[in-house]
Parts: sequence; C-alpha cells; structure tokens
Amino acid sequence: MEYIPRILYKIFMMTAHFEVPRPDVIKLILPVMNVNSKQSPIQLAGTACLYNLTKGQLGEQIHPHVLRDVVHTTLTAMSNFPSHAQTVELMSVNCNNKNESYA
Repeated sequence: MEYIPRILYKIFMMTAHFEVPRPDVIKLILPVMNVNSKQSPIQLAGTACLYNLTKGQLGEQIHPHVLRDVVHTTLTAMSNFPSHAQTVELMSVNCNNKNESYA
C-alpha cells in the first residue's frame, strides 16, 4: 500500500494549479480515502489533494453533493486521527479556505 500515498502526492502536485473544477478526480480520491480510513499517510495525502481540488473558486463550481462527500470524508479522517497534528492542521486549512470562499 505504500504506492497509494505516492500516487496521491503526484496528484497533489498536479492539482496545485488547476483552474478548472475536477469533480471526476475528487470522485476517484474519495473512495481511496474511505477504504483506507485508518492509514494516516493516505489520509494526509488525500486531504491535501482534496484541498487543491476544492480551494477558492474551484469549490464554488463543484456540485454541493460532491462537496458534502468531501466534508464527510474529511470529518472521518479527523475522527480517526484526533491527535495527529498534521491532519488536524490540513483539515483546518481546508475548512478555513471554504469559509473564506463563501464569506
């Protein structure tokens, strides 16, 4: 399973400068995170990808059902790793960015 975090890292790097929403990519990442919900490296890398795919104006253009699934998966990761500082930090950045987008 060591290859999954590496793949997610590559996706993270590719999505850093996306200007078009890609719910198709989100829908590929979510099941991987859900199936591997107890694997910290996968949750960290997956959350970073989800951040890139939903930040700013990209998030505004994604269907609410997809965003709901992103939030659900993110909250599951938070509940599975409550004391994992990096996970919580990434989640906080993700949530704060969403609040700024809708403010």
